[in-house]
Amino acid sequence: MDSIQVLLLIFFIAGCFLMVFMFFKLKNDDDGGKSSYLETGNSIKAINSSIDDAEKVIEELNALTATVISDINAKHQELLFIYNLIDEKKSELKSSYGAGRAREQKRDAPSSWEAAVAREALDAAPKKDGGKSAKPVSYIHPKHKEIAQMHEKGQSIAEISKNLSMGQGEIKLILELIKAR
Repeated sequence: MDSIQVLLLIFFIAGCFLMVFMFFKLKNDDDGGKSSYLETGNSIKAINSSIDDAEKVIEELNALTATVISDINAKHQELLFIYNLIDEKKSELKSSYGAGRAREQKRDAPSSWEAAVAREALDAAPKKDGGKSAKPVSYIHPKHKEIAQMHEKGQSIAEISKNLSMGQGEIKLILELIKAR
């Protein structure tokens, strides 16, 4: 039972109590059963008037409740629309974030060619012999020399990666291989 029906029930009960109260009041005002026909007619008119007023109030409440319910339904539809928009945006963000992460991971991972070149560089790198100085670094690829020079100038891995359009993981790998020589 919703609040509107409860209000209607309360007004109906109040009207009933009013009629009972009027009935007993008229009975107590009676002069030992010698009430006149005119007084009884007036009390009936008063009761009927009270009933008419109660019915008018009930009709007004019904009209008000219909308006309130239609407003609530309209607001409910608006909220559902907004929630659907939020869910769509959430799924779009999840999918774009997931795709962005996949692209970033792919970009950061060195290619198989680059990994092979790095392995060759490690194998070909001169070994340190107990206190003897190692040979000067020879670079397998010209970009490796450029990466080393940029890093020595103090550029960060992110800056080097951006300038050379290479993945950060690739830059890190090349720098680690150069250090290992």
